[in-house]
Amino acid sequence: MTELFVMRDKISRFVKEYETWFLIIAKFIGMMFVFNCVNSQLGYFEILDNPMVNVLLSLICSIIPGSFSVFIVAAVITAHMMKLSVLIGALVIVVMLILYLMFLKFAPEQSVVLLAVPVLMQYDMHFMIPILAGMFFSPYAVVPAVIGLFMVKFLGYACGAASIVGTGMSFNLDAIVEAMGTIIGQVTDDKMIWLYAIAAAVAMAVVFIISQFSFDYAWYAAIAAGAAAEIVVAFFCAAAFGIDLNIIGLVAGAVIGALLAMLLQFMKCAVDYSRKEYVQFEDDDYYYYVKAIPKISVSGAEKNVVKVNSQTKKSVKNGVQASQENK
Repeated sequence: MTELFVMRDKISRFVKEYETWFLIIAKFIGMMFVFNCVNSQLGYFEILDNPMVNVLLSLICSIIPGSFSVFIVAAVITAHMMKLSVLIGALVIVVMLILYLMFLKFAPEQSVVLLAVPVLMQYDMHFMIPILAGMFFSPYAVVPAVIGLFMVKFLGYACGAASIVGTGMSFNLDAIVEAMGTIIGQVTDDKMIWLYAIAAAVAMAVVFIISQFSFDYAWYAAIAAGAAAEIVVAFFCAAAFGIDLNIIGLVAGAVIGALLAMLLQFMKCAVDYSRKEYVQFEDDDYYYYVKAIPKISVSGAEKNVVKVNSQTKKSVKNGVQASQENK
C-alpha cells in the first residue's frame, strides 16, 4: 500500500510541475475529438472537414478559455448548416444563441461537460458524465450536459427538415413554417432528452449532497450512490416513457464514470481516516466543533545513509583537533 501512495505522490508532483502543458495537450486532444464528431455527423462544408483545419482549430481552442471554445464549435456547426440550407442555418443560429446565453448564465466554467456529451454519445457512453460532473462541479452542471444532448438531437432533426425547405438559398414561407413545426414537434416528443435530464439531475444531486457529509469515505460513497441512482432513475424513466433504452450502455457508462471519478478523487486527495481528530474550541461569539483528517503524504525520495566506522571516526577526530590547533 505504501508503494501505491508513493507512486501517487510522484504522479501528482509531476502533473503539478507541468500542469500548464498537460492542460494544453488535454484540451487539444479533446477538441480534436469534438471537431471530428461535428464533421462526421454533419460534414456539409468540405473545407472544415479537412484534418489540417481541425488541427488548427484544436490548437486555437487549447490556449483559449473553454467558453470561447464552445463559441468556435458553434461557429463550425453554423457553417455546416448554412452550407446545407440558409434557412435551417438561420434557425440553428437562433437556437444556439439562446442555449449559449443560458450556458454562460449557469455554468460558464463547465464547457468540458457540454462538449463531452456529444462526443461520448457516439459510443453510447454519455451516462458517465453526470457522475463526474456531480463530483467535481456542482448540480448546475446538468444544464450544459442536457444542452449537449439536446443539440445532437436538434441538429439531427434540423438536417432531416432541410428536405422540406430545400437546400441552398431556396425560400418558401409555407415550407419554413412546416419545417419549424416538424423540428419543434420532434424535439418535444423526444423522450430521451427528458430521460437524460431527469437521470443526470438526480445523479448529480445525489453525488453532490452525499459528498458534502463528513462521515468516512463520503466521497466514494457519494460516487457509488450517484451511479446507482442514475441507473435506477433512467431505467424507471425508460419504462414510464416507453423508451427502448440501451441498458448495457447505461450500466457501462455509469460504472466507468464511477470508477474514473474514484480514481480522480484518489489522485486529488487521499486522507488517513485512522488518524482523524475532533477538535473543540470557542471564541467570543461561537463554539467550534471541527473534524480534522490528515492527508496521506508519503515521500518516495531515497535517503543516502553513510556508514561511519571506527577508522573514519578517528580521522574526523584528528581533523578537528588539527583545526583547533591551527586556530
